[in-house]
Formats: sequence, structure tokens, C-alpha cells
Amino acid sequence: MARITDEEMARLAEEQVLKRIDAEDLGLPSLPLVAVRCIEMLSRPDFSVNDVARAIETDPLVAARVVRLANSAARSTLEPARSVIQSVMRLGADELQALMFEVSARPIFASHDRTISLLGHELWAHSVAVALLARALVRKASGAQPEAAYLAGLLHDIGKPLMAAMLLEAERRLFNVRTKTWLFPATWLALIGRAHRRVGIALAQAWRLPPLVVDSVRDAESYDTDEGTKPANAVRLANALAKTAGIYAGEFDSADVADQVFTGRKLFALSEKEAAGLVDGLRARVDERMA
Repeated sequence: MARITDEEMARLAEEQVLKRIDAEDLGLPSLPLVAVRCIEMLSRPDFSVNDVARAIETDPLVAARVVRLANSAARSTLEPARSVIQSVMRLGADELQALMFEVSARPIFASHDRTISLLGHELWAHSVAVALLARALVRKASGAQPEAAYLAGLLHDIGKPLMAAMLLEAERRLFNVRTKTWLFPATWLALIGRAHRRVGIALAQAWRLPPLVVDSVRDAESYDTDEGTKPANAVRLANALAKTAGIYAGEFDSADVADQVFTGRKLFALSEKEAAGLVDGLRARVDERMA
């Protein structure tokens, strides 16, 4: 019997994953309990700062993340926040909600498989870069919902690691491979690129993200020239700008990215110098956010 080729293995695994997507059998991760509690409280206009702080303190890792963000370089001129409650007061409801989704999403980009883990790290860095840029673009244009742009940017590629995990599971189930994976980076990225958006949208809906965020994840594949500064357009331009800064996992068409930047700059009324200013120091800001 002829040995099955890597290409055939990839095709069969992809078929298994696409069937799961069509059947909505994705096994999507749930939000952590601390995130659920905080998001629910923060959605109320009269939320209690003390209650939110107490909920955050039940998870030491989340608590440390909240304090670290409150004392980030962007707030370096302020007196350092020394407690969770001070940090909650400094960050505010919108940024705290975004942070809860951020700490929930980050583990999805991790993997026990070394190859996927390395790629996941690059994908997470790219997602953080897109989130930061998308929020900055909406704010600079005095547009509405900058935090929605941040969340959409953060989650626009979250379907990729989920797809990778499903492909790895399918490969091992189909071929009983336990010790190594055939999913080399180029193959892995090509496979997930074809269907990751559907998985990402499904997760955003499962996490009950605001409709604007779900729509922005879905619509970021192309510009809507009728609504220049809406979050989806910000995510698309931010995605292109992050690539020009070298913060991306995989290869891309440089000419196509340049066209995306050019079109996006016109929509957001950005000069070339202003666009370069947004990207300047981006890697350092991403590294700080990922610390």
C-alpha cells in the first residue's frame, strides 16, 4: 500500500475540520469565570468599583495584569497604582472590559505543540498590534467606539489558533500520529487562512461580544468606503500597518498591503507621516502589552 503523502494528510485533516465548522461542532473555549463576572458587572452603568476589584482579586494572574496595565508606560506620568481597586478606578469600564477579553483570548494562542506555540506567539503579537493601532485610528479620527475597534483587532485572527488546534487534533485522530506534526509553518498558515474567519466570528458570538465587535471581525476583510472611520475599516488598516512594521506571522503580498495602507489612509484622512507615527515604537508597545 502506497504511503500517504503530507499533502494528502493535510487535505484529509482539512476536510475533517471544515465538516466540523459546517456542523458548528467547534468545541469553542468558554470565557473564564472571573471574566464573565467582571464583564457582567462592568456592563452596568452603576457598577461597584469595590465589587469589580474583589472579583478580579480572586484570580492573582488577572489581578497582576490589571495593575500592570494601570501602570503602563502610557500612564507613566501618573502616581503608580498600588492596588487592584486603584487600578480599576484608573482604567475605567471600557478598558477593563477589553482587558477581560484579552486575558481570555491569550491562552487560545498557546499550544503544547512547539511549532504551533511559536506561531501562536507571533499571531498574538500581531493581534495586539492590530488592536492598539485600530483603537488609535478611531480615536485620532474622533470616531465612535474605539474599544470596539480594539476588541475587533484583538480577535480578528483568533480563528487561526483555533483552526490550528483542530487541524492537529484531526491529524492525530486520522493517522494516530503522537510524537510529531506535519504541520510546518507554511502549510499551517495556508490551511487556516481559508476558514479562520468563520471560526473567529463563531467565538465572538459565543462570547456574546457586542454586535459591533462581531460585525467588525467579519467585515474587516474589505473596506467600506461609505463609512470611512468605522471600527472594521480601522482593523483592516491596522492589519496592513502592523504588517509593514514586521509584526505578522507568515508571508504576505507587499504590493497588496501597500494598496490597503494607501486606501485606508484616505479613509482616515491620514498623511504618510501620521501613519508612520502610529507605527513608530509599535513593537515596544506590543511587547509591553504582552509582558
